[in-house]
Amino acid sequence: DSEIEAQVRIHVEDLSQSKIRPWIRNMYYQRGLTASAGNARFLALLGQQLHVPLEQAKQTTEDLLDAKLICPLGGEYSLVEDLNGGLRSWQSTAWAKRNAANVPEDFEAPLLKWFRGLDAHLNKSADQIATRIEVDMQRQPTEPKVELPSFFNLNNLFGGGQKALKAQEKPKGEELPPPLPPVRELPKIELPKIELPKPASGRDI
Repeated sequence: DSEIEAQVRIHVEDLSQSKIRPWIRNMYYQRGLTASAGNARFLALLGQQLHVPLEQAKQTTEDLLDAKLICPLGGEYSLVEDLNGGLRSWQSTAWAKRNAANVPEDFEAPLLKWFRGLDAHLNKSADQIATRIEVDMQRQPTEPKVELPSFFNLNNLFGGGQKALKAQEKPKGEELPPPLPPVRELPKIELPKIELPKPASGRDI
C-alpha cells in the first residue's frame, strides 16, 4: 500500500551492506582491469602503427585526446622493462595486485562508495509514461575551511565595513560644540525693468 499509485515499483536497499556486494566488487574490478589493459594496449599500438617513440606514447596520447589517461583501478601508467627479454611496455601499477581468484582487499567499487538506496515508481497511460526516482547518496566529506592569515584577511585590512555602519561615539570628557544658528532668508531685491526699443517700420526706412 502506498499513497502514490503506480504500476511498477522499485525499491533498492544499501548495496554496500547487501549479500551481492562481493559480486558487485568483482564485476567492477574485472571491467576496470579490462579497460586498464585496453589503455596500455592503445599505447603499444600507437608506437607500432604511427611509429611514436615508446617513451612519448603516453604524452602523445594525452595530447591527441586532450585528456589525461587514467587507470580505472586507481593505478598509474609507467614504462616497465621485462627482465627476461628486455622488452619494455606500458603497465599500470595496479596490476601488481591483481589476482585471478580474488579481488584485492583495498579495491572498492565506485558505486558502493556513494549509493545508499533507491525508490522509484512508474505509471503508464494511453499516451504518456510518468516516473519518479529518488536516490539516496552519501556525499564525500568536504575539505575544512582554510582561514587566511590576518594580513590577507580583507575584514582585518578594511574593517569589514562595520565601522562605517556604527555611529561615532562621543569621547569622554569632551562636549560637542553648540549647534549653528538657523540661516536667515535674504531680502528680496527687485531688479529694474528694461524696455527694449521697438523695431522701425517700413515707412521710416
